[in-house]
Amino acid sequence: MSIPVIPIKDSIATRLLRVVFISYTVIAVLVTLVHMITEYNHTHYTVHQELCSYKNIFGPGLAGVIWNFDSEQLDHIVQGMLTVPIIVGVQIRDTQTSTILKSAGKVIANKHNLPDTAIKSSAMNSLSPIFSCHFTIKYNYQNKDILVGVATIYSSRDVVFRRVQLGFVFLIVNAIIKTVILWLIFLWVSRRLLIRPLTSLTSQVAQINLENLKTNNIYLETKKNDELRLLTDSFNRMIQDLDIAIKQRQLAEKNAHISNEANRIKTQFLANMSHELRTPLNSILGHAQILEQSPQLTADHRRQVQRMYHGGQYLLTLINDILDLAKVEAGRIELYPEKLVLEPFFQELEYTFRSRTDKQGIIFKYTIDPSLPAGIEIDPKRLRQVIINLLGNAIKFTKHGFISLYAGFSNGYLLIVVTDSGPGIAPDQQASIFRPFVQTGDNSYKAQGTGLGLAITKKIIELMGGSIDLESTLGKGSNFKIRIPIKVTFTATDIEQTDTQQKMKIIGYQQITDNQQPKKIRILIVDDILDNRVIIQQMLQPIGFEVQTVDSGEACLQLVSNWRPNLILMDVRMPGLNGLETTKKLHLLPELNKLPIITVSANAYPEDREHSYAAGCVDHLTKPIDRTVLLAALKKHLSLTWKYAENRKIPPPISPTNSENVQFEDIHRKTLLQMVKEGAMFKVIQYLEQITQKTDCPAQAHDLLILAQDFKLADIRRQLEK
Repeated sequence: MSIPVIPIKDSIATRLLRVVFISYTVIAVLVTLVHMITEYNHTHYTVHQELCSYKNIFGPGLAGVIWNFDSEQLDHIVQGMLTVPIIVGVQIRDTQTSTILKSAGKVIANKHNLPDTAIKSSAMNSLSPIFSCHFTIKYNYQNKDILVGVATIYSSRDVVFRRVQLGFVFLIVNAIIKTVILWLIFLWVSRRLLIRPLTSLTSQVAQINLENLKTNNIYLETKKNDELRLLTDSFNRMIQDLDIAIKQRQLAEKNAHISNEANRIKTQFLANMSHELRTPLNSILGHAQILEQSPQLTADHRRQVQRMYHGGQYLLTLINDILDLAKVEAGRIELYPEKLVLEPFFQELEYTFRSRTDKQGIIFKYTIDPSLPAGIEIDPKRLRQVIINLLGNAIKFTKHGFISLYAGFSNGYLLIVVTDSGPGIAPDQQASIFRPFVQTGDNSYKAQGTGLGLAITKKIIELMGGSIDLESTLGKGSNFKIRIPIKVTFTATDIEQTDTQQKMKIIGYQQITDNQQPKKIRILIVDDILDNRVIIQQMLQPIGFEVQTVDSGEACLQLVSNWRPNLILMDVRMPGLNGLETTKKLHLLPELNKLPIITVSANAYPEDREHSYAAGCVDHLTKPIDRTVLLAALKKHLSLTWKYAENRKIPPPISPTNSENVQFEDIHRKTLLQMVKEGAMFKVIQYLEQITQKTDCPAQAHDLLILAQDFKLADIRRQLEK
């Protein structure tokens, strides 16, 4: 690996030298200035002292000429004084008259007459351009000193500068020489002690081979225990740690790859298993729904078909629990909220689980709080899955006693409580029961499940924005409390209207075209399995749809050229041309590019739905096919309205004056009321069936049996209480 060359101006040594050199230069300049100022002041003082010393030389001569009034000689003396280098001006005064006797010199010529105040103030001021020294002139006459005048001798700043000039030059040159020498020494030392080791360190670091760190070791030629040695040792430790970290990362990546591959295989296996399980289950549930629509069924046969259907739905829920394991691990569980009517939802659950509790000989308590709203917006499949998991666990772990289901509403939250009188859960195990594959209790309990239910339940509840809490006492039972935020979307009136339609049998449809003429709807079913085609065909043909079926994508492409459908129900997994490829080919045809196609597949993962939409499908239905869901999809995508048959009407209560009614109340009313209060719907149905088989059956018993078969517990209670 090539190492980029660092320009000398950008090297650390140069930058460090720049900082040090600038700092040293500033300090050297300041020190030199202080030295020069000190030298100037000292020279100024020396010149002033020297100036004042000339009074002893010129004073006696001046006294004689002034005493004798010899002006010519005075001029000679003054001129002689001006020849002294430091004297630039002379003034001689007569003290009695303050008359200047003599004034000469450059400073006198430039400044004219200087007053005494100026002379005195500038005598020792080093900042003044001139300075002076004055003295009195006395003549010794008859041993007496007689004052004859005052003399002032001037010097200037230029005189001082001339004296210090050479010294200043020496100081500056000396400072420059020292700076240059120090700069060269520092550069040499920094290159030897810093630049070369760092360059060597950089070169060795750049040559480190991450693929084989064991062969890499950094070495610097330094015998001192300094920062470079510490840096070298730190680099070597870092290389060792990096070698360990890389090996750990490679091992983790290898394990992750193995895990991902295992997850991929598992997901593929679960997807295949889902398809294989849902295909026969589609046949079971499909035929059950078709049979339920038959007008030839007796009440007993209809009840048996409903049990078969609900049992299949429970099996489907168990299958979904297994399939949801992969979604939990991948974090791909998704919610599909829709409007849900709560009363029949909970009644269906009560119906399903009461048969199981009756077989085990335990009591099932079912309570719906009056505060529960008529309808909410939630994912019904996931809510059902949560409750089934909790009730299933309660039944599995409870060998005697009771289990209970409570549903209520408080402050915008749906409240669900599942309680049992089972063995309970030890405190040290309560924190772990929501983890996958974790089970509590003895081996006989553990053999009844996979340990996935509670883990999936907790994940779903958290996705809904809710919470689940556990209260359990060992030996006394467990209590699971669920709180889920919900949006109330139905009123009681809405439910009554919806319920009326749900109880009415669909016998036809209506689609109005632009010319207001009825139009027969053509639906093409594409599925490679005959049973699947037959089930959907039998669901749709009685309503009046014109249905054609084919068993492959190739056959679909051939048929649509001669028989133009209004909608296609397309299976995904088919030999040859699969459903998604067939959809894409159909939409490439200009006349079919807007043809609505709905995939009907046993592939139930969210990505399967996304693949369907990406291929151009308008909807994705999962097998087993639910007749209600199928008809809702057709209504949505074909803009249909349904035609209903007259629903069986519940006769009004028979008048109390009727003898049969009196006999019914006397014999059966209290027994049925007790069963209703216990929520034992199966017992109610069995009891009423026994009554209706008698020849003297009261008319009200038939009405109550119809209500019981529709799980109308509240209506039965109202009838009995009347």
